[in-house]
Amino acid sequence: GAGQVGQNTYRQLKGFGFHVVLWVDKNYKLYQRKGLPVVSPDEIFNQEYDVVFIAVNEEDLADKISRELSERGISSDRHIWKKPMRV
Repeated sequence: GAGQVGQNTYRQLKGFGFHVVLWVDKNYKLYQRKGLPVVSPDEIFNQEYDVVFIAVNEEDLADKISRELSERGISSDRHIWKKPMRV
């Protein structure tokens, strides 16, 4: 996701030196207009990656996204979600 949680997660991952292969969101065009390097979720199928991190706050939404990924053929052991922590 590229909402607030996704933006914070992206900054933190980059800050810790992680290589972010793709940052995706269904509303990617909105975020691209804001200058963020967000692409369509369909791009997942054109890249090699280790894991899909679901960067959203709500567990229900994370479950929905996880189901969608599974339905599209991405094994459930390749996508993860953890409740974001505020520190």
